[in-house]
Amino acid sequence: MHRIRTLITTVVTAVGPAVGAQELRSSAPPPASVQAVTTGATAVRVSWTQSRLVRAYVVARFRQPNLTTAELTSSPVVGSAWDDAGLAAGQSYVYRVAAQYADGRIGVAEVSVTVPAPPARVGTPTRAPAPRLSPAPPPAWAPFRQVSRSIWPELRFELPPGAASIRIQRQQPGQAAPQLLTPDAIPVASLKTDGSAGGGMRVYTWRDQALQAPGTASYQVTVDLDDGRQGTSPWAPYTPDLREAHSITVTRTDAYTVRVEFFHVVDHEPRTFRLVRPGIPLAASPQATSATKMLPDGTYNIVWSVTVGSLSPGTYTWLLKAEYEPGVFSNGVPVSVTMP
Repeated sequence: MHRIRTLITTVVTAVGPAVGAQELRSSAPPPASVQAVTTGATAVRVSWTQSRLVRAYVVARFRQPNLTTAELTSSPVVGSAWDDAGLAAGQSYVYRVAAQYADGRIGVAEVSVTVPAPPARVGTPTRAPAPRLSPAPPPAWAPFRQVSRSIWPELRFELPPGAASIRIQRQQPGQAAPQLLTPDAIPVASLKTDGSAGGGMRVYTWRDQALQAPGTASYQVTVDLDDGRQGTSPWAPYTPDLREAHSITVTRTDAYTVRVEFFHVVDHEPRTFRLVRPGIPLAASPQATSATKMLPDGTYNIVWSVTVGSLSPGTYTWLLKAEYEPGVFSNGVPVSVTMP
């Protein structure tokens, strides 16, 4: 072993620094098909075609561009490849493979390879800050209206240019948080309009048909603009106007029957009226009907009336209540009559 290594070292040193395979001087055929390929970030495999006439191989490594210093394998290689590790990334190397033949001759071949440099780090590109959009103008409220024969509000509002959709919330006393009335945004194109307000702005309308209890409720509308901005209105209160009957007249039509006639404001007309007495179930309370009637001044108006019969002698007192929703009544107006 010592003799083989000494001979190969002597030959490798004798031919001088690596100068290229075409200039190598050797006393025997060089190893065939010598190749050097990278097998990792810092590793190279040197291979050749093994000959049965060769007893062993020694590999010397030279670093480019300084080709004067060789590093040898620590022991002869018996086989057809040698793995070299721990190399510098981005560095070029020359490998010299020396073959020790059985008759003592030595053949030498060279091959070069460059260990790839690591990819250059590409920094995260600096993005220009997105332009800041000005705050979206909020929707502007117009006076609410009460839907006839109901306590429902008709919300009325103006929207800024570029409005694409809206969402509406309602807040009532006793609620921990506002209730979103429109889980899906409503396209502005599907909203009804109610003419124009001052300045040519269009007034949009939306009815809260889910309101079932009297009292004050507050509403807020949020608009989504087509440029991604949002505008939110201030809260606006609404209280149903439970108007009472007026101009009430009571007429005895016979000894046992009375007829109650009255009027009501048309813009806030309820569904019906009932004459309510304490202790009498609501369903059994007489219900009024309406009809169009010509008045003494020649005009026409809607007249409500309710007839109560089978009355015994005595004094009777009712509350004439306007019914706006099932179970939602006005406070009522007292109506009395004495039957002889």
